[in-house]
Amino acid sequence: MSKTLVQVKDLRKTFAVKKGFMGKKQDLKAVDGVSFEIKEGETLSLVGESGCGKSTTGRLILKLLQPTSGQILIRDEDITEYTDNQMRPLRRDMQMIFQDPYSSLNPRIKIKDLISEPLQVHTDMKKEEQYQKAAALLEIVGLDRDNMEKYPHEFSGGQRQRIGIARAISVHPRLLVADEPVSALDVSIQSQVLNLMQDLQKEMGLAYLFISHDLSVVEHISTRVCVMYLGRIVETATRDELYGTPLHPYTRALLSAVPVADPELKKERILLQGDIPSPVNPPSGCNFHTRCPECRDICSQVIPKTVDVGNGHLVSCHLYS
Repeated sequence: MSKTLVQVKDLRKTFAVKKGFMGKKQDLKAVDGVSFEIKEGETLSLVGESGCGKSTTGRLILKLLQPTSGQILIRDEDITEYTDNQMRPLRRDMQMIFQDPYSSLNPRIKIKDLISEPLQVHTDMKKEEQYQKAAALLEIVGLDRDNMEKYPHEFSGGQRQRIGIARAISVHPRLLVADEPVSALDVSIQSQVLNLMQDLQKEMGLAYLFISHDLSVVEHISTRVCVMYLGRIVETATRDELYGTPLHPYTRALLSAVPVADPELKKERILLQGDIPSPVNPPSGCNFHTRCPECRDICSQVIPKTVDVGNGHLVSCHLYS
């Protein structure tokens, strides 16, 4: 059985924002009591609509943002209050693949230096060794080592994302946070990058936190899936369990919107009413009750507890508590 690599407990992040003509400060609850774990070698996907707190959660785990409260444990080591100097030895174990392959690479630096930069920071390799390693990494991600002297603008989006992946795996991390890594790519290129990520996972034993809003992509790559709505996780299950028997009304609505390739297979679409509430002023009780087709009186008054309905399938909904 795989060991737990990352544990997140009741994680919260609140931003102070100004609102209105007078600039009154209000709290924006970007992440509101999130808990989950990532096991070694698995892919945990975090899905939900734009603005639900997915990317913020990923950045909190990497300590690119400081949590307001809660705990982040890496192999049972609590890093929540770690300073930048304390985090430095852990950085090589936790790397990130960014969403935009165009802005995530410095346009003024050659590819050989982009890939070898983490080696310069985290290892004692000499410059020549760094470049040899960078060339080998380029070939691992499917690019020719002759590209070492080129600049990022000379590559396509898919090639740039491969370079970003090569840079991320250069120091042999244990965890990769992939923040919408294929959303900016053409559909034909997306599958190539996803297959590359899966191949690297098998070869290197990587664990992924895969952040996405595309449920068809998530189904292809995930081991387990967390569904997030307005800063809270509403359902967690294995991929097959979640796609086969979704329980939370929000999860069912999301999955009903996924296109089906078979034109003869009719699928009932669940249309949610209204807009997503503001995280500055979230609804009382269950965050989803203002749009839920199965809302009850208790939903607007009490935050639902997370219930295990079996096989590690967790759901936060009064329908099951």
